[in-house]
This record gives sequence, structure tokens and C-alpha cells, in this order.
Amino acid sequence: MQRVNYKSIALTIFIISLIVLLLVFNYFYFLKSPGMLEVEKVETITTLFESKYQKDVDFESRYMLDKVYYAATDEAFLYVYDENGNLLETTDRSAINNALALDLLKLDTETHVGYAIFDGELVYAITTEKVEYLVNVERLEIVLKMDKVIGND
Repeated sequence: MQRVNYKSIALTIFIISLIVLLLVFNYFYFLKSPGMLEVEKVETITTLFESKYQKDVDFESRYMLDKVYYAATDEAFLYVYDENGNLLETTDRSAINNALALDLLKLDTETHVGYAIFDGELVYAITTEKVEYLVNVERLEIVLKMDKVIGND
């Protein structure tokens, strides 16, 4: 009669349990993290916009001011829409020049530029570590500057 090696069985069960625990952790950490859930939400809203207006667009940016604004582009136009997929603004892409807005603010050309609607007009939404700027697309003037830092900096 063979002797059962309980230490080997216990070690095997422990290793299998550890692997299952790591798989569950990875699932919730990577796939259900707030960042990934936001990506899923953006994809859902962009798909809603595409189906509503029969457009094939590439998502550009998301910016929150008085409400959340989403921007997407196709070959010819920039579209700004809300979280219900409702079109708020359409602008010819040739009218958009992020470099001019960044040059106005004397910022690095690698700075991310988003888009929003402010006072009924399309604006560049430019965020730095300390300040958020809204720059009117047509007039290239700063329409709103918000300090993000609270304190004596």
C-alpha cells in the first residue's frame, strides 16, 4: 500500500490557490480599475455617437467643465458631443491648429490639447500641472484660466 504524501498535496493546493488568487486580482486590478472602466465608457459613448450620426470617428479627447465634452475626428471634421452622444459642434479640421494655441500660452508642443464648448463656442482645453486654460479656437484668445493649485505657490 502506498503512503499518501500530505505535504505534497498541501503544497500543490496552496500553489493552485495562489495562482487563482493572482488571476482574480489581475482581473479586478487591470480590467475593472477606474481607468479601464472610463475607457469602456468613452468607447460606449463614441459608439453611440457614431451610430446616431452614421459617422466613423476616432476619439480625440474628453474634458469636463460644466458637463463632460467628448471630441472625435474623421478625415474632414472635428465633432464635439456630450455623454448622450448628442452633437454639440462640428468644425472643419483645417480650422483647428493646436500648435497656435500652445504657442500663445508658450507651452511645449507635446502638451495634450482637448476640446470643449464654453459660452457656446468651441475652445481648446489645455491642462498643465498648475493651470487649465480654455482658448477660443476662432479668436485664439484665453477665455478662461483656472488655477489647479491651492496654496502659496
